[in-house]
Amino acid sequence: MDPSPTPASQHSWMDADYMRVLGTRTPRNEPISIYEVHLGSFRRVPEEADRPLTYRELARWLPEHAGRLGFTHVEILPDPGIRAPFVATSYHGSEEDLMALVDALHGRGLGVIWGNVALDPRGDDELERAVSRLEAFHADGVRVVFPGSASEGAEREEAEALLRQFNERLHARLPGAFTVAAGAPDPAAARALGFDFVWDLGFESDLLAYLGEDPFFRQWRHDLITSRRMTTVGQPVVLALSHQAALGGKPSLLARMHGDRWQKFANLRLLYALAFMLPGKKLFFMGNEIAQERGFAADRSLDWHLVESESEHLRMQHLVGELNAIYRAQRSLHELDLSPEGFSWLDTSDAERSVIAFERKGDGGRDASVVVFNFTPVPRANHRIGVPSAGHWEEALNTDAVHFGGSGQGNFGGVEAAPVPAHGKPFSLNLTLPPLGAIVLRPQNAAR
Repeated sequence: MDPSPTPASQHSWMDADYMRVLGTRTPRNEPISIYEVHLGSFRRVPEEADRPLTYRELARWLPEHAGRLGFTHVEILPDPGIRAPFVATSYHGSEEDLMALVDALHGRGLGVIWGNVALDPRGDDELERAVSRLEAFHADGVRVVFPGSASEGAEREEAEALLRQFNERLHARLPGAFTVAAGAPDPAAARALGFDFVWDLGFESDLLAYLGEDPFFRQWRHDLITSRRMTTVGQPVVLALSHQAALGGKPSLLARMHGDRWQKFANLRLLYALAFMLPGKKLFFMGNEIAQERGFAADRSLDWHLVESESEHLRMQHLVGELNAIYRAQRSLHELDLSPEGFSWLDTSDAERSVIAFERKGDGGRDASVVVFNFTPVPRANHRIGVPSAGHWEEALNTDAVHFGGSGQGNFGGVEAAPVPAHGKPFSLNLTLPPLGAIVLRPQNAAR
């Protein structure tokens, strides 16, 4: 752990109301959508030797961008070699400048998470220093590196005892803040040490493998999007499309999608829709929202010019904003995130046509949502999906909408349920499934 002392700052915090509300939060039952950012390459100043922005400059750009797109939190990645929470880097500014950035994010209603913290089991002083720094910087959460598989025996027991104490102290000192375990072998192991959530990176690797496959061959890899999710429903996971997929010169997410340019964007829309519709909290690495074409590089800015005109990149940004909006507004998509009662499969058997469907439910079964995915470029007319109730079902989201860069195929805003049983439900909808598209349906006038 970095030896930097807890700051004795002169910063005058302006977030008293925000911190008061934070103390009453129950993160496990709330929508959490995290924008993960590397400050040094978020945006640069080309007129000044391409220098990175200072913390106070970032305070003008970052809250507006993440807030406008509907994220609930920002996770700040530390610079290489720094594992202690909230250590200021000189070319961005001082610790007071960093506090000003946190204050600005809180002022926009955005929580602040420190990423990639590794605790050093050298004694109680080091543990206390980490908690004190998080408290001093008004942290909303922290992502902690879980002890690796190389740690065994007494060494592992010592590391796990440290993590348990850290979680206990942080939750006592910062009520409403949460901790995320990165690299935990399973959610149960992390929960036993007091973590609120676990990073689910297997989600990312499975879907990248599936969506990088030619749609014709997806029928033989159907289990990548069905079997695995059956084992993680009800678990405290963060579905992460994170920096881990971008490091080491890896191609961008867009480049890893299958097909021509149109299909790549359509597949990427499917990836994002799955991330938001499946149970679990959400994390997006910066640049994902604009469908960055180049791979990540720590020494250059994101390609903001891609969204300066009415391009596919701007339309992808519209989709991310809409996904955040519906995820936060519709209780079925977050209220029972960590309960098996909040999710049920409707159809996992249609491997031949690469179609899946599932239902999300809010507390007490209210605010049902039915989500259907077509993972082929072939539109599916007259496709019947079971639903729990009669009446008119609105098409609340269609990733194939022209506004998002799609072909505009769908269900004209909604469908009337027929008394035709399907998928174990008493009613069903006769749907048009757009090519490489996802649709979200909800009963008309349902509680949000």
